[in-house]
Amino acid sequence: MLVVGKFKPMEHPFEFKNEAPVDMVPWKYAKPAAAGLIIGIGILYVIFSPLGVAS
Repeated sequence: MLVVGKFKPMEHPFEFKNEAPVDMVPWKYAKPAAAGLIIGIGILYVIFSPLGVAS
């Protein structure tokens, strides 16, 4: 790809156009959901690890 780009460059440089068809506003429950998932994974680790109840 580098060789092709060197010998035959683009006529016009690439320009990113932000034409997103969806609303890009962050979900308001993203941080509480992430915290809940992390806490849930921690609880499952404690339960099923040699430190926890499953040993």
